[in-house]
Amino acid sequence: MRTLAVCCAIVFVMASSAGAACPLAAGDAADKPQLERPSDGSLISGFGVRLHPILLAKRMHTGVDFAGAIGDPVRSSAAGEVVTAGVEGQYGNIVVLKHGGGVETAYAHLSEIEVQEGACVERGAVIGRVGSTGFSSGPKLHFEVRLHGRLIDPVIAMADGAK
Repeated sequence: MRTLAVCCAIVFVMASSAGAACPLAAGDAADKPQLERPSDGSLISGFGVRLHPILLAKRMHTGVDFAGAIGDPVRSSAAGEVVTAGVEGQYGNIVVLKHGGGVETAYAHLSEIEVQEGACVERGAVIGRVGSTGFSSGPKLHFEVRLHGRLIDPVIAMADGAK
């Protein structure tokens, strides 16, 4: 039931994002209300408490990781505005997109960033490339979803459930 509530909340806030600096592309809210996969790679690490692969201690994993080779494309999971495009500590190279209605997505450990802050991007646009920057155990995409500043499990927010 909690999964359904979070999915419904994301649908609602994305559909009600009128007035955002970068409006949703036509059809996004009605036809594809859930987030798209940002990578073609397989899901290799889930959301939640896990044994950290570098620290070897239990830590909260704040997103999900997708396997990939350095240079593989990373795509926007929904239309939005680039609010961060740079280097941030353990994330290394990171892009953060604001989708309106309190939904933000983050894409970390990138080898390359292909967008600039303030840019508007469409769903599926290449925004960066898979890498291993920051505190990373190897090439991958770390993907986070925030709803009104609160981290949520990206798998429940993705249209395909990250399968």
